[in-house]
Amino acid sequence: MGYQEQLLEILELNRGTFLSGEALAKQMYVSRNAVWKAIKKLREAGYPITAVTNKGYALAMDSDILSAASIAAQSANADRLHIRVENCVTSTNTLLKEEAAKGAPEGTLLVSLEQTAGRGRMGRTFLSPKQTGIYMSLILRPRMEAKDALMLTTSVAVAVCETISELTGREAGIKWVNDIFLDGRKVCGILTEASIDFETQGLEYAVVGLGVNLSDPQGGFDKSISGIAGSLFSEQAIPMGFREKLIAGIVDRFLYHYDHLLERSFLESYRAHSILIGRLVTVIDNIHASGESRRARVLAIEDDCSLLVELPDGTQEKLSSGEVSLKL
Repeated sequence: MGYQEQLLEILELNRGTFLSGEALAKQMYVSRNAVWKAIKKLREAGYPITAVTNKGYALAMDSDILSAASIAAQSANADRLHIRVENCVTSTNTLLKEEAAKGAPEGTLLVSLEQTAGRGRMGRTFLSPKQTGIYMSLILRPRMEAKDALMLTTSVAVAVCETISELTGREAGIKWVNDIFLDGRKVCGILTEASIDFETQGLEYAVVGLGVNLSDPQGGFDKSISGIAGSLFSEQAIPMGFREKLIAGIVDRFLYHYDHLLERSFLESYRAHSILIGRLVTVIDNIHASGESRRARVLAIEDDCSLLVELPDGTQEKLSSGEVSLKL
């Protein structure tokens, strides 16, 4: 961690409180001049740091600049995370897959305010405009078989719903397997990608990524998704400090479920948040017969996170891949 990151972390943890240059220098084991230089660079980067003679430096209480330090300050698992925040990337999943393949540790968390090549399931693009959402990916190195990887996506979905409910007081729902809906609109998509060890059939690593729409883009959503896409705050400003609370809340809740993944304790919540059980859907088989679709009624979410459906002829089928569509 560099001087700037270290200083920002201290100021973030003491937001609104003045700390003297001498105290900061002692805590960082650097000179007061090094502290002053770091303060100058943070100010140049846009951080509202106030300096008062004989009092020291303080990060303004109303600072809403997202940083690794502001996220860490809200997380109960900061010691397990390696957080990085970028203004713009191609795709958080793409970048972390490359880093995971090179040995990046579990807990590497990349957050971006914009993506130029965001991706969703089935090779789709994921619209990721600047300053309207949160886009993030997390590297995992789970000790689990590839066949159980669906639990990663489903447990993240639970973490997203639970965090949205806690922070907004509104109930979000899950459309199997990876879409989060609020008031009939999709506000979040989840993409899990993994590298499989074919000898052991285990996972070498997994990258779980998600994008949450916080506000509507200027001019509205693209026509291709305007009928389905929505945001958490379509009619009001994003509350101060909401982004870091959302990110930390999702990660903290997911890590709890992740630590107990094989116990499947998250499944009760997943089922409770499902918007599909008991409803008629269109099943789209994108794996074996691209483009083929059929009608079915959703009966249940199975213990392996697959979807149990009943076809028109009365036969039942478990779906572990493909997708389903539902008219809301």
